[in-house]
Amino acid sequence: MGSYRWFPSTRNSAVQELQSLVNDLESLLASSRDLTTDELPAFKAKLRDLVDDSRETSEHLIQRSRRAIRAGGEYAGEHPWQAVAVLAAAAGLLAAACALSRQHR
Repeated sequence: MGSYRWFPSTRNSAVQELQSLVNDLESLLASSRDLTTDELPAFKAKLRDLVDDSRETSEHLIQRSRRAIRAGGEYAGEHPWQAVAVLAAAAGLLAAACALSRQHR
């Protein structure tokens, strides 16, 4: 029987990494307004570092997503009736939500 934990200790770290990356990009853009020609190489180097960081973060997220999908597939293979029950419950909740949203229009 496999482990089906979906990385609870690092679940928010990827979101925090992305938010940090966005914040760094925003501050870099804000600081670029008054660039001189002498500061341009340093600006390009910082921008290159941020691009490299974003590539690493996206690769990390892709790997985590693949592991999560693989774990879900393993669980569904080992517990088919539980997987069917969860899908049926999710479909029922979605149908109920759609019906309620149509009533409120």
